[in-house]
Amino acid sequence: MRRFTIESPLSCGMSVPLEGPLRHHMRVVRQAHDSLVEVIDANGAIFLAKVQKNDGAWIISVLEALGQDEAEAHFAVPSLLLAVGRSDATRRAVRMATELGCPHIALVQAHRSPHRALEQQLDGYRNVIKQALRQSKGGTLPSLVAFQNLGEACATIGGGIIADPQADETRTLDPSNRSTVAIGPEGGWTPDEVSAAKHAGWQPARLPGNILRLDTAVAVGLSWFTNTLRDKADEPV
Repeated sequence: MRRFTIESPLSCGMSVPLEGPLRHHMRVVRQAHDSLVEVIDANGAIFLAKVQKNDGAWIISVLEALGQDEAEAHFAVPSLLLAVGRSDATRRAVRMATELGCPHIALVQAHRSPHRALEQQLDGYRNVIKQALRQSKGGTLPSLVAFQNLGEACATIGGGIIADPQADETRTLDPSNRSTVAIGPEGGWTPDEVSAAKHAGWQPARLPGNILRLDTAVAVGLSWFTNTLRDKADEPV
């Protein structure tokens, strides 16, 4: 189940119109009519809600309040290993990951990343995270670290899923290997980078749909892998 932020107080029985960035966000992750979601309101309260289309307008109908334990049972977002892209795209991607509730963000200088001093940019990305939290009025501050190459990052983090357009379909994913998702830069990871990740125990998997821009890939990747792996973890053995 996906989680979204509403920038106003909520209560059970309310209906909130989906407009602006929130509606765009739901289109990006392909949220369907009558699907269930979790929403965090301006006070940090968590609710179960339903996305609905009513007379051509999209709304969120608030169904019930959730305790923290109930919310955690529905929702667990993986950490993000993100290859640095163009500055504006990377900032949007970091903002998206923060709004989705990503607990840890690791930035990496990939082979196809722009050649800039990553360590000198961290303060700027930390400001993006803080702004995202202020605007959403909820969520948890994610940690932020940087690595100079993918091999170092994968070995340090210790395992996860690396998005690769050449990989097998996501039905092959291992539910136990779900803690971190790695999203590549514009142009993707190089074959050597994918090989290094596999050698470190990471599992390649293909995102659904077409090749996506960096920030869209973060939204789709975190949401897709969270729900796909949860479904697989719940399958009987």
